[in-house]
Amino acid sequence: MTFKDSNWPMSVFVPHAPHFDGQPEDVYTLWGYGLFPDSDDDFVGKPMAEATGREILTELLGHLGLSDIEERVTQTTTVISVMMPYITSQFAPRTTHDRPLVIPHGSANSAFLGQFTEIPEDVVFTVE
Repeated sequence: MTFKDSNWPMSVFVPHAPHFDGQPEDVYTLWGYGLFPDSDDDFVGKPMAEATGREILTELLGHLGLSDIEERVTQTTTVISVMMPYITSQFAPRTTHDRPLVIPHGSANSAFLGQFTEIPEDVVFTVE
């Protein structure tokens, strides 16, 4: 779910449980991110990059219209925030020659793998 009116903009995804091996039945996971972490948010009043895990949760609850149950939710929720500064770099505009070929010209015993190589007809992330 993407909150299109969020200043960050914030998106969240709830994977099918259990997501982790050995995950207890009464524990759920949620993955979220903000695309503009340097922008002030809508509910806490600071950029995501400066927000604590609890403040990020407060922001999410605000967008969900659940601010009234914030105290109860924060007592049973753990938020682990991580900065991933290059996560959207794969979506940056580019040309065919910006990325190395899987097998560079003249190479006999090495190759490049991963999302930053030039693989014909490959999709960078997702197609919906």
